Amino acid sequence: MILQTKSERKEALINNTYASMLGFENPDEAIGIQLSSGDEVYDVVGVLKDFHFQSFHVAIEPLMYSFDDKTSRCIGLTVPTDQLQETINSINDKWDQVYPDAPLQVQFLDQTIDSFYKTEKTTSKMASVATVIAILISCLGLFGLMSYSIIQKSKELGVRKVLGASTLNIGVILSKEFLALILIAFALTLPLAYLSIERWMEQYAYQVDISWWIYVLGVVLSISVALLTVAAKVWKAIRANPVESLRYE
Repeated sequence: MILQTKSERKEALINNTYASMLGFENPDEAIGIQLSSGDEVYDVVGVLKDFHFQSFHVAIEPLMYSFDDKTSRCIGLTVPTDQLQETINSINDKWDQVYPDAPLQVQFLDQTIDSFYKTEKTTSKMASVATVIAILISCLGLFGLMSYSIIQKSKELGVRKVLGASTLNIGVILSKEFLALILIAFALTLPLAYLSIERWMEQYAYQVDISWWIYVLGVVLSISVALLTVAAKVWKAIRANPVESLRYE
């Protein structure tokens, strides 16, 4: 490797992760050291705080910023959003004058970040649609089962009402079976949901702990949806005249 004089060397910035990788507990101590890349020697003139330049699937990696007028391939600009298109057109005209054979490719930072999580957004939309369809099918099935159960227990309910059963007692009799089934379903599916979420979170370098109350909230909301689904049928059965169900006995 050919050594260069200080005036020939280039300056560079590194991030905190790079400084830590080099063995500096205090990142500022890395200022003034020399780094080599191929035949180039760089003087570190500053240390940047760590920031994410990739998706959260990847941990923050060592980063070095340097300028090379021979190999630079992109330019970062901050432009006013109120005159965005006019600014792009002006830049494009200047670019065509200098590089007529190389068309300018414009890409926005927010679009780049959005592309990091394209798969997650697509999966989220599909899961949302599937969840809505599953809830609708479940509600229809629950409504049908409740209707059938009320028909089967119509005489029993009539006898209970004649004997003085309260509205609350009748409601509990009609609802407890379905609530028990819902709780059993959650007892079977919650472990699967927990394992699925844990497996999904393993794809990311940075993870968060999902609190237990999120799962409890899911149970409460599901029970609420189930009760709302059968509420009309239950209320109709409670308000029915017991004579109608006992007239043929």
